[in-house]
Amino acid sequence: MTKRWRETHPKGRNLQRKVNYDKGATFNINSGKVYEDIETQMIVDKVLIDRNGTITEKSATDREIAKLIGRTVRAVQAHRTIIKKKIHNEA
Repeated sequence: MTKRWRETHPKGRNLQRKVNYDKGATFNINSGKVYEDIETQMIVDKVLIDRNGTITEKSATDREIAKLIGRTVRAVQAHRTIIKKKIHNEA
């Protein structure tokens, strides 16, 4: 898919995005629950951490993080944005 196609077919691109995000929405068992500190740390640092606090994988994808913590990919990305805004406003 080229940049030109994406610019000229926004409805098609949005449909592809929706399909992609819906694939990541199957993990949402913790929907509506408060984020634990370890979950927030994984989201901000983009790493996978086991329950013992050991980093199991660096440079994890949002889909891997979402699957591990039981959230959707959209929720992971939204939470990262919220945390970054809080950090930026405190500085």
